[in-house]
Amino acid sequence: MKLKELINWTVTIVMASAVLGGLHVPPTFAQGCPELNGQWSYGLAYAVAVSGDFAYFGNGTVLQIANISDPTAPQVVGEIRLPGIVNGITVFNNFAFVAADEAGLRVIDVTNFASPTEVGFIDTGGIARDVAVSDGYAFLADDTAGLRVLDISTPQTPTETGFIDTPGKAKGVALLADFAYVADHDHGLRVIDIRAPDSPIEVGATNTTGLARGIAVTDGYAFVADDSSGLWVIDIGTPSSPTGVGHVNTPGYSKDV
Repeated sequence: MKLKELINWTVTIVMASAVLGGLHVPPTFAQGCPELNGQWSYGLAYAVAVSGDFAYFGNGTVLQIANISDPTAPQVVGEIRLPGIVNGITVFNNFAFVAADEAGLRVIDVTNFASPTEVGFIDTGGIARDVAVSDGYAFLADDTAGLRVLDISTPQTPTETGFIDTPGKAKGVALLADFAYVADHDHGLRVIDIRAPDSPIEVGATNTTGLARGIAVTDGYAFVADDSSGLWVIDIGTPSSPTGVGHVNTPGYSKDV
């Protein structure tokens, strides 16, 4: 029987089964066929954080820890495989808080650099892109699910206390004083008042001309990486009225800042 005839015959049998009774037969592997025994978890590096003499960075779905006491010769000293891609990392009080794509927020005890251990997690329903931590709370940029506010006072059991939906996709988040600054895809910078963690409120916004993806804040300014229009410098001295004051066009696509 030719291959094309075999395929047509198989499709006919499957369709007939569905019509006559909808019987579901789980697939079986013929003797000698390969079966999944493991997987290659390493891949693209999307995130990095530094604390002391160590850098924490993503390698596909693996969180790796490197000793950078000698910056000219960084050495990987430990790693842990997670159930999602490492998109964002913040290290605080011997814990690494990881935005792990569709696997939500993962909490990793990094007290022992050589053997990091996951001790808690929470699935927030979106696609975890970035995370920032302050005063017992984690602020998770959760893509189409907006900004999620998580109580991490007990790192082993993070719980959601509040959220705010953003008009686009929350891709990046940074904190300064009483505000969370969110890089929102298609909608630029969103300024969120987080003084009441259970009910965050948007108080200001400004658009960038492309797709906002990453953000850093310092000294009254927000720096937004826009993946189709470069780096934007925004004055946030008055959080309710963020104002663009500078711009650097990049030749390619900016992924983070």
